[in-house]
Amino acid sequence: MIRRDYLMRLIEQFAEAIGKILKLKKEKDYKKSLSAINQTYLLKEEGEVYEAQKELDLSCKRYSKSLDIFLRGTLSEGEIKMDTSSYDLKRVVQKLGEGNLPSDVKSRLTRYYEKIDKNK
Repeated sequence: MIRRDYLMRLIEQFAEAIGKILKLKKEKDYKKSLSAINQTYLLKEEGEVYEAQKELDLSCKRYSKSLDIFLRGTLSEGEIKMDTSSYDLKRVVQKLGEGNLPSDVKSRLTRYYEKIDKNK
């Protein structure tokens, strides 16, 4: 079971991050907005906490949502770049099992790999 103080801190961090992201988005500073999203990865961290507690169903849901948000951010239209080095994509995909991903996430993952190959 997650301790209440940890959960409250997680909620506060999430609210702060969302506020920062929305402010940057409103200011049309999309590069910094994506960077802020990249730095938080709160869902990925939550997935790790659930995994540590053997709550595998909840963990997979958080990892999957984290992966989906990451892919949407990196595949956005235009020339916006974000630092992807801190997100352990291979580890998250391995935890979920590429074959178990929803078709839309699988499609985005394929496009992400294609994008990476083009930039090499």
